[in-house]
Amino acid sequence: MNKYILYLFILLFYIGSIRCMKIGLIYFDDGFNEEYISNFVEEYNKYAEENNLEITLEKDNYVYTTSEQYSETLYFLLKSRSVKYDLIFIDIIDSDLFSEYLEDLEKYLSPSLIDEYKNGVLKDIKTNESKLVSLPLYIEYSMLFSNKDLLKKHKKEIPTTWNNLLDTANYIVTEERKNGTEIIGYSVDMTDSEDGFTSFYEYIYSYRNNIKDPYPELTGPEAKEAMIKLKELKDTLGTQGIRSSNQDIIKNLNSYDSLFIKGRNNMKHGDNFALSILPGKNEGISGSCIAGYSIGINKYISDEKKEHSAQILNYILSSEFQRKINMDRGYQSGLKEFYDDSDQCQQYSQCQSLKMSQLLMKPINATNNYRIYSSKFRNYLSKYLYRDSDLEDCLFNIRQLTKVYYQENSSTLNKIILFMITVSYIFMIVSYCLAFTKKHRYKFRLLNKFYWFIYILGLALMMAYGHTAIGVLNDVKCKIRPLLISVGFTLSNTLLLIRMLINFPESNRRFVRFCEKHFGFSVIIAISIDIILNILLLFNSYEVYTITDGDLLYNTCEMKSFKGHMFLGFIYLYKIFIILSLYIVTFLEWNLKEFKEDIHYMAGVLFITSIIYIIYGTISLIKIKGLVEEFIIPTVILYIYGFSNFLIYFFSRFFLEKEKDDDEKINIKNYRYNPGSKMELTKNIVVVIV
Repeated sequence: MNKYILYLFILLFYIGSIRCMKIGLIYFDDGFNEEYISNFVEEYNKYAEENNLEITLEKDNYVYTTSEQYSETLYFLLKSRSVKYDLIFIDIIDSDLFSEYLEDLEKYLSPSLIDEYKNGVLKDIKTNESKLVSLPLYIEYSMLFSNKDLLKKHKKEIPTTWNNLLDTANYIVTEERKNGTEIIGYSVDMTDSEDGFTSFYEYIYSYRNNIKDPYPELTGPEAKEAMIKLKELKDTLGTQGIRSSNQDIIKNLNSYDSLFIKGRNNMKHGDNFALSILPGKNEGISGSCIAGYSIGINKYISDEKKEHSAQILNYILSSEFQRKINMDRGYQSGLKEFYDDSDQCQQYSQCQSLKMSQLLMKPINATNNYRIYSSKFRNYLSKYLYRDSDLEDCLFNIRQLTKVYYQENSSTLNKIILFMITVSYIFMIVSYCLAFTKKHRYKFRLLNKFYWFIYILGLALMMAYGHTAIGVLNDVKCKIRPLLISVGFTLSNTLLLIRMLINFPESNRRFVRFCEKHFGFSVIIAISIDIILNILLLFNSYEVYTITDGDLLYNTCEMKSFKGHMFLGFIYLYKIFIILSLYIVTFLEWNLKEFKEDIHYMAGVLFITSIIYIIYGTISLIKIKGLVEEFIIPTVILYIYGFSNFLIYFFSRFFLEKEKDDDEKINIKNYRYNPGSKMELTKNIVVVIV
């Protein structure tokens, strides 16, 4: 009997374990948050059990690695569509990095809860996210920990400027050494780590002249003064304290032989330490980087797991949970009520300290890869601080990391290209004017003055691409570029296509006769199709994106929208249709003696057009990268297309010799299009009105 009862218990346990959904959480153990994570996992599981939610939250961590290594490993897992973990714990600086692999939380969380976070502590922080993929579990920031016992012993105050800190630390360290005691004057992580970047970045921020000033220019006097003072502090107080690791700081915060320590506000510390905002260049000036961790949902897990993960987030991000796990234990919540509500804020020291701090966000949008930028930034400053590299060179190199380059008018190469385009424009205008003199106008009888002007204008628009590539690139230029190329192509080629269509001998096709009777209207229809497609493209068009090419940054036009690619495809197909139609018409009219020269010219134009179209389309598909390449290649290609077509189809007519029967050609269909007018023809003589 007992055996059957045991089997029953095992069966019930098995059924219960199946019914209970396990949600896996992956997080980074940075040496400070293990207790926090354990508490919130335990608290949630307790809540789930009490409310019969049949959901269990399980944690897994990465230890003994840097935050960079954790992010790299996590990025690899998510990029490979791993479903090993459901809830993802990330540094708030990595929201953009993981946005492609995390679920949009607005689909799962209540709108009121999301608004509470959007209007909370991080409301002024901008990211590149197009969707909400994570919300902050908690916020932390830097503060100064001062050893009250040592300050009281030597009758010194907590410093408010870096000069005060240096003088106070130097005095107390010297006095303690006289008594045979070695202490650390200032312990801070200024190593080649992400915490080291934080220390460097907020330290330079504290050297602005006024509290409302923006971040100091890195090649300006404030940054230079800051680094000179930092080196003085290092040389005076010793390298050991300046290069403290996280483990060193934890140890120092619980000892009596450190005077000043820079750490995070929620770090556990001995009772002999008092917290205050970090010093600055002047009284009342400070700087503290916002840090912390966010949580999101793995995009690749099942819908059922997403729903259960969302249930967990709705609770752990709620006011009740945030008060119990965050605010009551010294962590700052990102919720609006624990920051904007003065009554609530007064109850918690971390909230009061946060409001006193002069906060700034790390420059996560400075480049399209913040981690690389951070690494190079701290590496350059470390070279000055520890290897005596030239300060101005180091700061200049850092400035170059975020300098966005563009094609300048002053460039010799750009001057040559623009000069060539401008001279070509002048040449085209002069040629157009000469074409309709008495000596040459019979050579241009295929079209009248107005339509020849439209033809040349189309070619000029395509050649104008080079002008849009000079100077700082913006969204307007990105939208104008495809418009110039598309409309320019249609203006020049559709005009010739319609004109050649009505050359069919004795053709009674309705479409051909319509084009003959309504030439101008036919051109307008062709242009209208192109303009409509381009208007649709404008609403889903190219936008400016920053490209990193080694240490070089430059902007380029990229299209991310599926609709944009679709409309662009229609435009390309429309151009292909025009080119194929020109091939067919040229082939059918090849033996027409009356249009021998025009057809031969068209063959040359089609040859150039086909080659250029294939080259340009290939370049657009393979996306050639490089600041110079992205300017030179399309500019030169479109210039060659426009000017060569002008020379072949227009300018070469100047060299035609007048034949005896030029004034009495049979069956040549010329026209003068005016609304409501008709083409005038005699039986054997064309009445040409120019």
